[in-house]
Amino acid sequence: MKYNWFESASPFAKFLLTLILMMGCLFASIIIAAFFAVPFTHMNVNSVIETLTDIQNPANLNLVRYFQIVQSIAFFLVPAIFVTYLFGSKPGEYLSLKKQPTLLVSLIAVFLVLSIIPFINYLQELNSKMHFPYYLKEVENWMKTSENAANNLSELFLKVNTIRGLIFNIFMMALLPALSEEFLFRGVFQRLFSEMFKNYHWGIVFSAALFSAIHFQFYGFVPRMLLGVIFGYMLVWSGTLWVPIIAHFMNNAIGVFFYYLQTKGLVDNSLDTIGTCKNELQISIISLILSAAILGLFYYISKRKNQNSFTN
Repeated sequence: MKYNWFESASPFAKFLLTLILMMGCLFASIIIAAFFAVPFTHMNVNSVIETLTDIQNPANLNLVRYFQIVQSIAFFLVPAIFVTYLFGSKPGEYLSLKKQPTLLVSLIAVFLVLSIIPFINYLQELNSKMHFPYYLKEVENWMKTSENAANNLSELFLKVNTIRGLIFNIFMMALLPALSEEFLFRGVFQRLFSEMFKNYHWGIVFSAALFSAIHFQFYGFVPRMLLGVIFGYMLVWSGTLWVPIIAHFMNNAIGVFFYYLQTKGLVDNSLDTIGTCKNELQISIISLILSAAILGLFYYISKRKNQNSFTN
């Protein structure tokens, strides 16, 4: 039975419906998750939820991890899957999941993510120096507070010393976000924006901007948006959402693994500093040129593969 009540709705109406579902799923999931946590924490529901405001307390870290996983599923993944039925389709069809990527295309996507790291870091460095006029001081302070809170939470999650902790972080901070965020932003929002503006380029740009903004890390807005744009073109050119999912996963997993190596003392510098240190501008420029070349190769290979599939 198909619940395609909104199949003929406008793209803007579908966009608003998706946002409403996201917020509803998020609030409902927090309450439900808190109830499930009560037997294990020996606290009441209100106390469980209040612990989320005290993330610096090591005793609360596992509970915060639990809610982080619930949030990723409820805020991104569940709405993305649910709206496909409301829009008159199935997840595999609507989200472009039926087509399997070739090994070559997947490897090119991975190499692109690796090659662009220094340039992304350079953009991050420039973006972090952003300043607002005096009359927007309150906005700037709020953005800095949000940025610091997000960074502090990420560092708390990343500080693990065991292989088990590393594997769990790769699941929580790489695999789950890659699936849930790509389902929503590239699978749903990019399609809706493309239909709204009748242009897939604008669909890619607007979904990437929303993807970056919703992380509430505004001093990394530009590099994250650039990655979102790249993921968007990967979907359009390859015809399958699995390619940006793979690229997104690799981007996050590399960061998680590198931080683990740094924690163990196996590497000296942070991955985020590559391309930003003194006299490393040339590395960022090389990174940009190499990434542009790999992106061009990705377009060429994907286009050729699609033509061969069509003719066959």
